[in-house]
Amino acid sequence: MPNSVTETKAQRVERLKREKNPWEGLDEIRRFSREGFTSIPPEWIGTYFRWWGVYTQGDGAGVVGGQGGEGRALPYFMVRIRIPSGLLTSHQLRTIASVTERYARGSADLTVRQNIQLHWVTIEALPELLDQLWSAGLTTKGSCGDDTRNITGCPLAGVDADEICDTSQLALEANQFFVGNGDFYNLPRKFKICITGCSVWRAYPEINDVGLTAIRRTSGADSEIGFSLRVGGGLSTDPHLGLRLNAFVGWKQAIPVLKGVAEIFRDSEKLRENRERARLKFLFLKHGWTPESFQAELEQRIGFRLDPAVSETPPNDIYRDHVGVH
Repeated sequence: MPNSVTETKAQRVERLKREKNPWEGLDEIRRFSREGFTSIPPEWIGTYFRWWGVYTQGDGAGVVGGQGGEGRALPYFMVRIRIPSGLLTSHQLRTIASVTERYARGSADLTVRQNIQLHWVTIEALPELLDQLWSAGLTTKGSCGDDTRNITGCPLAGVDADEICDTSQLALEANQFFVGNGDFYNLPRKFKICITGCSVWRAYPEINDVGLTAIRRTSGADSEIGFSLRVGGGLSTDPHLGLRLNAFVGWKQAIPVLKGVAEIFRDSEKLRENRERARLKFLFLKHGWTPESFQAELEQRIGFRLDPAVSETPPNDIYRDHVGVH
């Protein structure tokens, strides 16, 4: 039995992740639904539900204290719906509206990572809510937890006349690769990806763990669109802008590169020792990695050398909202 007195928070979470892939626990969620909120064990309340995009909903006491600074968990959940690159069909949006009215008191939130969040969801309603989302091609998997979070992109992809390219399909392919992928359910911490063809970087790729920004490479009369690659971005504790690698990533190389970066992150055991220092950026901030050493490791994992980066001019305005008619 684990020693609850000496086990740190990081050790506890790492143990729980080793013991169970939460994405394999759907039958348990259905059982909790039948047996009620009091049947849910602490490891699900505090950890496993997050891999399903589900958090317990607090009473607000955590703002001013409460036990452990977390307030008191109410028998309701926040459910985060994953919307890769903000792309929705009309049928999917109607489905979200329907489940919002039925299960979430008619109110939904839009998040900065292009998710949609519902509140006041009961455990009794949760499996039915998930089933209705799945029937519309939507999921909550991986929108919370130590996994690959929603993949963001420009909100005007495919519409903006000034974009370098429309990266919507690539974002969907990356989303399909990572969501539910058992090789990447147990990362040291959250893993955020941004893929954008927007010339003004509206989705702020430089504050993601991985940012792919479209760029055009020319050689004589020929030109090719690929991506610049930045790694290790993130805000919160020790804010850090992503570091640009000396790499031009071709379109077909993008998924292997994302997979390779995720593998480096997954296999960095030092990051698992402290959850406050567990994001990818801390390889650079605390463990001596450099863009050069990271790229060398990445190229070894993907099995090919990346072409050198080409010159780019990042946007110099922190206010990047698309305004006007498009």
